[in-house]
Amino acid sequence: MRNVGKRSRVLTIVIALAVILIAAGLIMLATQVNKLETTKTVSSFMSYEVGKLNPSTGKDDWTKAQRTAGTYPDTDDYEAFMHLKEYINAEGLKCKLAEKAKITYNVYIFDEDYTLLASEVNIDEDYTFADNVVGAKYAMVEITPYGDPDGKISSSEIAKYAGMLTVTYNKFDE
Repeated sequence: MRNVGKRSRVLTIVIALAVILIAAGLIMLATQVNKLETTKTVSSFMSYEVGKLNPSTGKDDWTKAQRTAGTYPDTDDYEAFMHLKEYINAEGLKCKLAEKAKITYNVYIFDEDYTLLASEVNIDEDYTFADNVVGAKYAMVEITPYGDPDGKISSSEIAKYAGMLTVTYNKFDE
């Protein structure tokens, strides 16, 4: 009877070690696969926020007074636009519109100091950054829906409009 208990414990230990080794191997494999991936895709909902970017700077630098008074140029309503929350790599930037998308979008290109170098506005087709802007490092994408019933993007509509545009770019060197 005693041998059965020892065998059971030894077998349990062997199985536990095998599971730990397999898990460690899977983690290492996943890490290696992640390093092999060279591009990233912007997730739709969590990557965007409501707001209009300043066409002169490519940034959301409107003051609260300007937004409230509606005195910023080239827009009817600050809340009728949405843009990425964070800058992405300009290298390898590609934007693909979904079929029958009801949006246009703007792409702003920045240098390493986040100074605006170039922009493409009111894009209504697929876009690929040509890497021909000297010093280009970062990009920002702004989406403008058309035909929105109330003319304002609600938090529930962010995912809807973001889903109409697939944004991919090269991962930054780590």
